[in-house]
Amino acid sequence: MEIIQSRRQNILSRFSQMLLDFGWFILFSLIFLTFTTEQIDIWHSLTITLCLTVFTTLYLWFVYPEPSKKIVFTANGFEYHDYQLKRQIAWSDFDGYKISKFPNYQITLKIKNQDNIVFGYQVFSAKQRQQLFSALDFHHQK
Repeated sequence: MEIIQSRRQNILSRFSQMLLDFGWFILFSLIFLTFTTEQIDIWHSLTITLCLTVFTTLYLWFVYPEPSKKIVFTANGFEYHDYQLKRQIAWSDFDGYKISKFPNYQITLKIKNQDNIVFGYQVFSAKQRQQLFSALDFHHQK
């Protein structure tokens, strides 16, 4: 079984991370603007931020035209593909998974004696996440 990130999901995943990052930027900008004595038009600032967001979205769309993440399940384990990186994990080395509780949510695949695999919760669609968790739960309980 293969779970492949779609191009749409790739952009949505990157966009959600970007929005979270911009959200912090906007929050601190609004706090700064609140306490400055100089009057700055808030709509001007938000227009600039919107233009940067659109530019960044278009940049992500054209620079990363192909989906970047894929998980392939085999009888002996699974393969995790991220761009050109490929990791093969045996089921005996898989030690469960964890979903972070803080936005932007992260899925951590725990691997014994190796670095864990971490990727964004939004990387795969809801249906693909359900397939992923079902397969991981099935093999982890064996």
